Amino acid sequence: MNPAYSAYNLLGRLLYLGLLPTLRIHAYVCGRPNETMNQRLGSYPPDLISQQSGSPRIWLHAASVGEIGVAESIVASLTRLKPDCALIVSTATEHGYTYALERLAPRVTCIYAPVDFPQAVDKALKTFRPDLFACLETEIWPNLLITAKTIGIKTAIINGRISVRSIKGYLKIRPL
Repeated sequence: MNPAYSAYNLLGRLLYLGLLPTLRIHAYVCGRPNETMNQRLGSYPPDLISQQSGSPRIWLHAASVGEIGVAESIVASLTRLKPDCALIVSTATEHGYTYALERLAPRVTCIYAPVDFPQAVDKALKTFRPDLFACLETEIWPNLLITAKTIGIKTAIINGRISVRSIKGYLKIRPL
């Protein structure tokens, strides 16, 4: 296995174990629902999971409000082309999640994306078992993409671009 990825995973596991109590306390103090934290850790309520019917299952990851607009166009096209497909849209922000619910539910299952900790990602992907995981824009999360590949989920980056400035940063972590 790639040493950089192994180090990233080890750091992720340590952070997961070390930060979990702190994250739970922070969510409680800030008045955030426990459900939000559970989803970010890869645990989704049964009612969201049971919404999934149809084939293929397509998971679109839209990081925030801006990408939800792009997701909305893709959802409209997919619904027209593949009316029986099951669609999941994940987001990483509260505003993105709220906006996704307003614009896409109930046709689409809207969820919080798991944090890129190995345990959370594995749990989320095995829960929804998408046929395709597509990131909108340039959302590159190593555990999410590698775990998807490992369990046979196809991946894509849609509408992604990397600037000259960004590529320099990505090249620094090239071994990962």
